[in-house]
Amino acid sequence: MLRQVAEMSWLMATRRNGPGYYHAARLWERGVAWAAKAAHPSEKQYLAALDRLNPLAYRKIFENKLTEKAFLQMAGIPTAPFLGHLHAQHGFGIDGGRLGTPEDLARLVASNPHPRICFKEPEGWGGRNFRAVAVHKRNGEVYFRALPDGQEEALRTYFDRELRVAEGVNWLVEVHLDQDDGYARFNPTSFNTVRMLVIRDADGTVRLVGAYIRMGNGPVMVDHVTYGGFAAPVDVQTGRLGPGWPKSIFEPAVTVHPFSKVHIEGEVLPHWEQLCAASLEAVRRLTFLRYAGLDVGMTPDGPVVFEVNSRPDRLGLARMGTRFTRSPLDIP
Repeated sequence: MLRQVAEMSWLMATRRNGPGYYHAARLWERGVAWAAKAAHPSEKQYLAALDRLNPLAYRKIFENKLTEKAFLQMAGIPTAPFLGHLHAQHGFGIDGGRLGTPEDLARLVASNPHPRICFKEPEGWGGRNFRAVAVHKRNGEVYFRALPDGQEEALRTYFDRELRVAEGVNWLVEVHLDQDDGYARFNPTSFNTVRMLVIRDADGTVRLVGAYIRMGNGPVMVDHVTYGGFAAPVDVQTGRLGPGWPKSIFEPAVTVHPFSKVHIEGEVLPHWEQLCAASLEAVRRLTFLRYAGLDVGMTPDGPVVFEVNSRPDRLGLARMGTRFTRSPLDIP
């Protein structure tokens, strides 16, 4: 207890990391070296380092899913195929037509071979307002079934109730991809992505410095802890998982997934080398960003980058046990 009080006092005085951060980052654990604890920057220092590594003007590209998707596809970074921007006045589809009404969406979907599509708010985050549907086509009509377990209904009925385009809501529309079985087993309905924290040094060297997998919990489509899921740290050298942590720092970690009954702690992620290689190559192509949190998923055809976080959350990384061998403030 005295050791912890002394450590918290020193970190508060020198890094402005208070008791809440100390416990959330599990810096109280005896196995964490003091040098690693002292390497955690303060929030102010962390944001200053971000401003230096990722200029604000270029961060904005990745804070809107439309410009982000455009950059990913332009750079040849594997990602879920874009189908269109659903907007009452300015919407467009990849078929060159308008995309603002139920009739427009039906036309786009009817010409698309993919069995599932999803809708994302361009400014959404953390899985907020994510929608996914299975597409059924019969007798020239299109029907949607909300995933994971909704009832089939006419496209127009779903459009009016869920998408609310007439109320000013707009959506990025993309293909909902299949997930590799080795990742789906943790929670079959959610696409369980890995947050890969990657840094590019001034000499061009690209390094993976931290990672954690997120997994849903139960019949949900979103893998985020905000919706009851878990996040488990990944050993970047081996792909081996630690325990799964819920959102609250007051809840215990789990070693076995409570819904799927699959072991979490000690498991090795399949195709880990592929995920690492794809993440490093992606950051090599993010010309103006040197520090990124990539949300990467594994499909039967290989890794895809769903999103680029140009401002990775400091506390989230700390909670997942990211141990900085040197502070981000010292990155050349």
